[in-house]
Amino acid sequence: MPTAATSMQIAHMMKAMSIEARVRLLFHLRQVKEVRAYELQAVLNLTQSTISHHLRVLRTEGLIEEEKKTRIIRLSPGVSNLLSAVEQAATQLYVK
Repeated sequence: MPTAATSMQIAHMMKAMSIEARVRLLFHLRQVKEVRAYELQAVLNLTQSTISHHLRVLRTEGLIEEEKKTRIIRLSPGVSNLLSAVEQAATQLYVK
């Protein structure tokens, strides 16, 4: 069983991933490897301010990284494996 601190971190990460647009953003990043924030408007069909908010939440929880100078956004190390596990679990849970 995880410690209380680890449980809290997991809960925060899951909360950050509880919004459908953020999940789409993370899976898009897994596919393209890196992107600039302004390129996400066309992909997600959201306003720039909404995208900025989602990026801030994901960055705060350590799910993405952003280079300050180039403004390139990437998945944090290990997040691709996490997304694979989440995708596999969802497939197993929701296949009838």
